[in-house]
Amino acid sequence: MKNYALTLPYAAKPFRLNYALIFILLVTVVGFIFINVLLQDKQPQQIQSAPANYNSSQQPDAVSPVGYDMIFVSRKILREGSNNNETYGDMPGAGPYSRFLDCAPGKLLIYKTNGTLVTLIDGSKPTAASMNLIDVNAPDVSYDGTQVVFAGLVAPSGGQTYDTLPKGVQGGWRIYKMNIDGTGLTQLTASKLVINNAQFNAPGKHANNFSQYDDIDPIWMADGRICFSSSRWPSSADYAGVRTTNLYVMNNDGSSMHRITSERNGAERPMMDPLTGQIVFSRWWRNGRVPLDDTSTLADPANPTGYIRKGGLSSNPAVQSGAPFLITFNGWVAAAINPDGTGLHLFAGGSGGDQQFNMYGGSFTSTNTLVANYFPNNHMTAEGGFGGVDTHVRGAGSYLPLAGYTFGGATNAPAGTPDSLQRYYSVNGYATDAAVLPNNKVIISWAPDTNQDYGLYLIDSAGNSKTLIYDVPGMAEMRAKAIYVRTVPPIIADQIKEVASQYPPLAAGPYNIDGNFTFNCLNVYANGPVDMDITSAPAIGSAGSIKFFINQQRTRVGSNPEFDWPIQLAELPISASGAVTNPNSPANVPLFEQLRTPSAQGYTVPATGDPFPSSTAHVAGMNYGRPTQTMTCMGCHRGHSMIPVPADTTDAEFTNLAPGATVTVSSTQPAGGATSLIDRQVMLAFAKEGYWFTEKDITQNQWAKLNFPVSIKINDVRLYNIPFGGIAASTMQVNNVEVDLYSDSAATQLVASQTIAQNLASTGTDVLFSSVVARVVVIKILGTTGTFGGKPRTGLAEVEVIASGNTVVTPMIASNKRKDNLAKLILAASRKRQTRSAD
Repeated sequence: MKNYALTLPYAAKPFRLNYALIFILLVTVVGFIFINVLLQDKQPQQIQSAPANYNSSQQPDAVSPVGYDMIFVSRKILREGSNNNETYGDMPGAGPYSRFLDCAPGKLLIYKTNGTLVTLIDGSKPTAASMNLIDVNAPDVSYDGTQVVFAGLVAPSGGQTYDTLPKGVQGGWRIYKMNIDGTGLTQLTASKLVINNAQFNAPGKHANNFSQYDDIDPIWMADGRICFSSSRWPSSADYAGVRTTNLYVMNNDGSSMHRITSERNGAERPMMDPLTGQIVFSRWWRNGRVPLDDTSTLADPANPTGYIRKGGLSSNPAVQSGAPFLITFNGWVAAAINPDGTGLHLFAGGSGGDQQFNMYGGSFTSTNTLVANYFPNNHMTAEGGFGGVDTHVRGAGSYLPLAGYTFGGATNAPAGTPDSLQRYYSVNGYATDAAVLPNNKVIISWAPDTNQDYGLYLIDSAGNSKTLIYDVPGMAEMRAKAIYVRTVPPIIADQIKEVASQYPPLAAGPYNIDGNFTFNCLNVYANGPVDMDITSAPAIGSAGSIKFFINQQRTRVGSNPEFDWPIQLAELPISASGAVTNPNSPANVPLFEQLRTPSAQGYTVPATGDPFPSSTAHVAGMNYGRPTQTMTCMGCHRGHSMIPVPADTTDAEFTNLAPGATVTVSSTQPAGGATSLIDRQVMLAFAKEGYWFTEKDITQNQWAKLNFPVSIKINDVRLYNIPFGGIAASTMQVNNVEVDLYSDSAATQLVASQTIAQNLASTGTDVLFSSVVARVVVIKILGTTGTFGGKPRTGLAEVEVIASGNTVVTPMIASNKRKDNLAKLILAASRKRQTRSAD
């Protein structure tokens, strides 16, 4: 790359030396600098500087392949990029490890389509005109393409220096904006906030110091306001002792700043959803306390004010109830929220763990698919970078790798390399900061090796045809954005305007200093539809009560889970149909919940994920609500906030309860195949043929029995034929079925029966009932044609039982008539258009 010196817009003319004039000029300059220093902390600041060569006639290096002018940052690469190897390069601005690092000198640059390079901010030459900025990050272009907002780090004062070690807090990152031509540089967030640390310090303990804070990751919102991430709310995360971050919203002049999230861990990298107008952001999902069946109290012998266990919680992940795989989740996920802080829900993800869910910043395609950063150190406290770029569908689902190192990606590590170092030898290099163009080509930052010397490259929508755009060896070029007029997303008006408090509640309360919101779970047993890739809800009847905890910052220093023990706010009963409402949930604070079985079942924490339990009904992160808000949700398990809430909430009583049943079958191959009937997978199981099918040449007198732990009211038994094709080349077609309902667990008291003589569909065929109370469902296959694996067999892909919890058994024999008016209404209600959950 060529280096260009800035040229003056005019030729200097000779003049006669005039000492009086020089003296006046010196006094003027010194006075200007003195006044500027005095005004540094006033808000907002604006300097009308000369255009920063935006229309410069500098000789271009090469024509840009992007097709648009492009703004980005170029920052110094520090060492200590990983706890595993301190010689590796560190990726600037990546998660808690390096988000606040001083990587000066940083430059804010524009690369024009003709190859001209324009310098808007040069951190190597801080001046009053540049507000003494030495480092820059995260530029975002306004929708009309005329302004840029970014994070800047001002030069430290009084001979002080910034911390260059990972995971630190600088206290100097603030939000700025300027015109795209370099004029109108304005500081939007100031350093005048004074944080009183008194409530966070206990006698005899190390003192907390939340006085320093940083503002990062600004974006333009659809209505012209600005959203950004900040550590202004005094709190430490539940892991690694790093500072908590939250999202704030302000006007584009810096006024009316207010917090819209209440995370205990982190909220960063916001972006506007072009489809909905919500804010999609990276959320650090982590709960330092795991569920425990044992509700007794055990104090920490080494720390008298701390606990090993208390109230059904454990501070030791090795001592817990349930599956540790998902309960100890510790990573950044994609969440979405309305601009006023309501409507919080998981934006994307699947049934897997930290790796499959990981998302930290990204960009949307023209078809509204999320292209996001993936980092293998999911909590991002042990290293910065070494990742790649994935594409995510909105809602439940897996990801597709696009560039760099992604989960399960190939490495070329030498034989004997420890597992913890495998990914550092990625054959695809490392990629980050995807910026999708209108033609769906993608700008990425790409580095070939562990030095993490990122340059800017262009790839196609499949991740191929990588073409160099711009690179300065020894500097990391990152956070690129194309400059063009974008379509403004829908504007969601604020419904709740109360400003969140500056401090969390005191340990002794009151906890509702910002008022209350209503927690409204319509059905803790609600499951997502078939092929929605999330875990399954607790089994019907397993939830007797729900406990509510607050987990705000108090006097804990760092992240030791023995201290700042969660405070139980309430425990409420859950109805037989799974409904529970708490109108007294404190607003604007981090909360979590835990289900408990009825006393008759041992008062334990129920499992989730049946028929293959993978977790427990304990929130493995935090949630929160805004004052006066009603947060309505379905389910109480991983991914439940992606389950749509019915437009008519009375429809929420009925859901697929089959995953909580015990299944037996007349014949099966392979062994254990019976559970495939209730795993909520049809097409998700297609590649592996994860279905129930019989031994070869067995088609007559075959049945499947679902035995539920309690009586339920059944509206619909939905049967799925195994899809044709696949590795078994299936042509098997079930064409005659009898469904019998029994009121007792021994299946001796028949209360309803339906027979249908038609081809079952692989998309589901409904066998309708009229709220029949039953305990057992028996499916008898009366007719089958075709083959599976080249042999005559019978079987089913899936069974859904659309039902509700019930407390009274009322034996009855239902009509054998397959459809009546009531059944039609039930079916219509169960499949009507639904709206997204509020949480």
